[in-house]
Amino acid sequence: MNKTEVAQISSRSDDSEQFSDSYYGSKIDTGGSDIILGEDRDSGRGNQIVGLRFTSVDVPKKATIKSAHIEFRAKGTSKGAASYTIKGVSEDNPATFRNRKNNISGRKTTSASTQWVMSGDNTEDDWDDPGAQHQTEDISSVVQEIVNRPKWSSKSTMGFVISGTGTRRCESFDNDPSRAPRLVVTYDNSVDVPFKSVREALKEKVR
Repeated sequence: MNKTEVAQISSRSDDSEQFSDSYYGSKIDTGGSDIILGEDRDSGRGNQIVGLRFTSVDVPKKATIKSAHIEFRAKGTSKGAASYTIKGVSEDNPATFRNRKNNISGRKTTSASTQWVMSGDNTEDDWDDPGAQHQTEDISSVVQEIVNRPKWSSKSTMGFVISGTGTRRCESFDNDPSRAPRLVVTYDNSVDVPFKSVREALKEKVR
């Protein structure tokens, strides 16, 4: 039987942006009014790397992942072609992001990844409706690799790293916690149900 788990960013530093800095090499913005996937044209930061961290993800160890995606809410409008790579953080209960050099890009990541490409050639690719919900391509393989880790357990923390080109502006936890990014995972929870033979089931009925 399939079950769906939804986890949402719950702390200001759990949706953060890493950008290049001529002096420090890189800086981490752990609290902002938006999240910019890809190029932050307004601030001149160039292409950013975004880190997302979801706590208490209630998915059993080695559960079979049927589907998974991350949901964003558009902030303002952002259009045109965009291409992003999504990887998981390959660490046990990854810590929140901090303003330290390469604190997002330096995380160990999964071998599995997902490409999320928007050509900009059709209206579905454009984020022209502020507050509208948009979701990534399926990231099942990334989530599966995380829950298969030896020390994964239900209600552990999952992290993701998103990099690429183009611009998509999203709502952040700081701006509106109710519109912060959400992780949606559907899995087969039969791993939780111990097998019972017909004989065992009949014994239980007659007790």
